[in-house]
Amino acid sequence: MERSSSEKKTLKVTVVQARDLTGDAAKLNAYAEVSVLDIKGKSIGKSKSTKVLKGKAPKWSDQVEFSVPARTFSGLIVQCWDKRTFRRDGFLGKITIKFNVELLESKDAIDEWYDLSNRGKKGSDNVSGAVHLKIQYGELKKKKSKAVKMPRDEGEPDRPFSDEGHKQLTASKKWDDQNIKLKDSVAVVIGEDSVDYDSDQEDSTYESIRRGPLAAALEKLNKDQKIALTNRNLEFTNNGSSYSSQYVKANVRVTNGKWYFETQMIGSGQLQVGWATDTYDLSGAGDSWMFDTSSSQILRKGANGTAYGERCSYNDVIGCSLDVQNKTICFYKNGRSLGEAWRDVNFQDGVERLVPVIGVNRQGRAKANFGPNMSHSMAAQGFHALHCSLNESDLKDLEKLFNKYKGLSPSPSPSHKHTQHRCGNNTRIIARGCGRRDPG
Repeated sequence: MERSSSEKKTLKVTVVQARDLTGDAAKLNAYAEVSVLDIKGKSIGKSKSTKVLKGKAPKWSDQVEFSVPARTFSGLIVQCWDKRTFRRDGFLGKITIKFNVELLESKDAIDEWYDLSNRGKKGSDNVSGAVHLKIQYGELKKKKSKAVKMPRDEGEPDRPFSDEGHKQLTASKKWDDQNIKLKDSVAVVIGEDSVDYDSDQEDSTYESIRRGPLAAALEKLNKDQKIALTNRNLEFTNNGSSYSSQYVKANVRVTNGKWYFETQMIGSGQLQVGWATDTYDLSGAGDSWMFDTSSSQILRKGANGTAYGERCSYNDVIGCSLDVQNKTICFYKNGRSLGEAWRDVNFQDGVERLVPVIGVNRQGRAKANFGPNMSHSMAAQGFHALHCSLNESDLKDLEKLFNKYKGLSPSPSPSHKHTQHRCGNNTRIIARGCGRRDPG
């Protein structure tokens, strides 16, 4: 009987665990990201991720679910990543699985270990290890199964696994291989994709996703604003004569990742807080996503307000989170979530620069907290403070980098004078007269 293309069932994927991941076990912060693929091998909808766990053999046991019509999806891509704070997440490997049509009618569940592979660019990724997945579509009845041998890359011997699995999977080289007809299995592993799914996620390991000074602070949108910035530029007062609000923005921009900051009304007035593109100004440029705490509305630039959350008042701590990859913005009142304010926000991760924006009306006074000491930490949810605080591991990495490159800079001549500038525990040495800055 022909299945309707509009009939939806739940596709459940349990990412059980991984083993032998590439990298230093003490530094790895691994998570897996699952995406559904259409019949052409392209991602559809939003990806879903597991929690972040340390080590080379994380045991996630996280289940993600997708509601998909039978005739519109054809497979999965599962990518493993090393979570990083101020750099793009490190690629640890991927698994691409194409389902045969039998899966859509099957009463069995897939329960397999899959070897991780690179992104199709030979030699570009240092990948090792495997991931245990359980996959079922609709209300399936799991079968008992025997141990299997997983296919290795071409030229390498098969490796026996003692774990319970489904049935022997046969590897294919390309997604669009029309000769994939398996009698004893409902899925195949794509060993070398014809489409580079990660072409827009090039592993630019040292490309910063946070741009700006180490110490995050506030700055005016334009120099003519009648705003007084105080307390290391973390507090501001609207000294304008009109009733309209004046806005400030952070001196830090982000292009990817998960970020959180807080603001608080410390005087009379009305407070608006949110995120904007770094081209945003009061003349009409850019875009913004704001929460008006006095009217309990969310405001998109150029659109009418929408009821959201609840009213906030003097001394309430208003938190604001941004998840660039999942395109969501949320607000919090004294640590309590007010719910998702925006989803599927129309900005391009990795391209568009986003910046915190805060506004108060006439004589209003507010302060911002960009970290490191937040009133309500969001670190457990994977969000980072905008203030750059280096931990011991980061400092060791910087020291190694310094030692690697310090011998490459020519020594200054005796005529050059050096001045030391201190910023916290960091010392910067500038060679005057030549414009050259020594490493450090």
